[in-house]
Amino acid sequence: MSQRIPKICVYGAGAVGCPLAGHLARSKQCDVSIIDREEVVTIIQQRGMRVIKPDQDFTFQVHAATTPEELGVQDYVIVATKIQQANTLLASISHLIGEETAILPPSTGIPYFFFHELKGPFKNRHLAYVDPEDRQWQTMPPEQVLPVVFWYGAHSIKPGVT
Repeated sequence: MSQRIPKICVYGAGAVGCPLAGHLARSKQCDVSIIDREEVVTIIQQRGMRVIKPDQDFTFQVHAATTPEELGVQDYVIVATKIQQANTLLASISHLIGEETAILPPSTGIPYFFFHELKGPFKNRHLAYVDPEDRQWQTMPPEQVLPVVFWYGAHSIKPGVT
């Protein structure tokens, strides 16, 4: 019996998203897609994405899209944008998230879910300064979030090349 290949969407094809998507795609153990601006997506569709490291230089193909609606619900969503861009992505990112989707947003500072399931008087307290109107809490349910810190020294040379 064959196993279903997990669907992973990387939201953002910059200095962090490009190498993450590249290494995942290169593993051939998952179906990788990426979302970015039209200019970047067009380049990726034409030339693929390229990762350059001191000991490696490889180009790979992924399904690149400008809107999450094109991709549908994913098994994993890696948010590879700057944390301050999170609120602007919420309306579109919701199309990628189902009841079983694991969401990996960047955690640089106190995240909106900081008090989720904490014992005591602050249990499930919402942080209005971090998450105005609870939009992150509602779109990316804390029980589905696996916070990550991207500890990766990289920069984008040009769109689609890191």
